[in-house]
Amino acid sequence: MPELKNTNIDSNLAAAIVKEIDDNQDQIIAFLQKMIGFETENPRLCDTEPGAEAKLQEYLADRLQSNGLTTDIWDVYPRRPNLAATLKGTGGGRSLLLNGHVDVVPIGDKSQWKYDPWAGHVADGKVWGRGAVDMKGGIAAMICAMEAIQRAGLKLKGDLIVNTVIDEETGGDGTRAALDRGYKADAVIIPEPTDLNIQSVEGGLEWLRMVVRGVAGHTAFRFKSVHAGGQGKAVNAIEKMMKLLNAVMELERYWGVHKVHPQMPKGITTINIGVILGGTGGGTDGMPNGIYTPSTFPDYCSTLLSLKYLPNEKTEAVKAEFEDYIHRVAQADPWLREHPPEIEWGFGGGGGG
Repeated sequence: MPELKNTNIDSNLAAAIVKEIDDNQDQIIAFLQKMIGFETENPRLCDTEPGAEAKLQEYLADRLQSNGLTTDIWDVYPRRPNLAATLKGTGGGRSLLLNGHVDVVPIGDKSQWKYDPWAGHVADGKVWGRGAVDMKGGIAAMICAMEAIQRAGLKLKGDLIVNTVIDEETGGDGTRAALDRGYKADAVIIPEPTDLNIQSVEGGLEWLRMVVRGVAGHTAFRFKSVHAGGQGKAVNAIEKMMKLLNAVMELERYWGVHKVHPQMPKGITTINIGVILGGTGGGTDGMPNGIYTPSTFPDYCSTLLSLKYLPNEKTEAVKAEFEDYIHRVAQADPWLREHPPEIEWGFGGGGGG
């Protein structure tokens, strides 16, 4: 049994709570496995119909109601509900809100998984499955902790709110909707995976799309574009984008060295290159109109980036810094100087600092 420190409750009662958790390990794992079995891929990230999140939220609501909590379920988007469950305190205490998200990122190619991503297989002392860490494991922990204090007989003075939300993976609209509905507390615990380190601050996140446009042409005449004095007309948008992305990686390294916050991991200011698309013609949502053959110059290239910044930085200032940097890089290239890259912030729900 772990050593108990600074609990501010009777040591025997604290020991009883820990014992409840130790004695119910199998049930806690089974609860997590049950949640993993709900295939709650975020429908904004893949071609799946909404509904799995709603089924999981109903399952959690039933469990919480059986423990005496009052529940509130409402749709943030059609068939994509939030859940808030309240355990009323005896009075005179501060409130606590436990928040976790039920949506998960897509599984990708299922054949590449060692274990069924929806089974919650136990091996090597771990539970394997999509969402086991991010963050159905956290939801299992917070609900089972609440159940343990109930079984041990601890009566809370303040209200305890268990809040499970949708859409964290694409920007956090679920948590925003919970705040708008009035669910707030004196303190909040979000059991995201942190290697069990307490992280009392969080930085900002912005998604952006960057687009470069070139000039289409046939590769039979590529020699005119790469040979000195060739006077080629075609411009390869992918090659121009590569110049910018190499510069983005240099910016990421610079930020990682020079941007530091005492309560954040060093190097947290990452700029992830998540998607690159190139082809003929610029369509909607960053998609080329056609991806045909390597025998043509692509005149369109788009990339999706995920940019993180520190808690003490302002969103608009970070955006301006990034845009200014890209502008200065583009000035060094004759084509990009006259045809600067296009930047779109906050696409698809990502962002919001």
